[in-house]
Amino acid sequence: MHKSHQAMKYFIKFQQLVTCVQYGNAALHRQAYSELAKHIKDDMVHHTKLTTLSSLQKLMQAIDT
Repeated sequence: MHKSHQAMKYFIKFQQLVTCVQYGNAALHRQAYSELAKHIKDDMVHHTKLTTLSSLQKLMQAIDT
């Protein structure tokens, strides 16, 4: 399985779990970021800081394709 498929599976599962909790966007963003693969985090330093979960997901998809 390609890394990009693993990253997408992670975000799909994460979004499913989000529906079960009542955390704010900042807490969800922090948790999603903390579990990203190292190579994605390493590449994110070249982009502007993201503050929303949806922007994090879009950037993660762009990096990992």
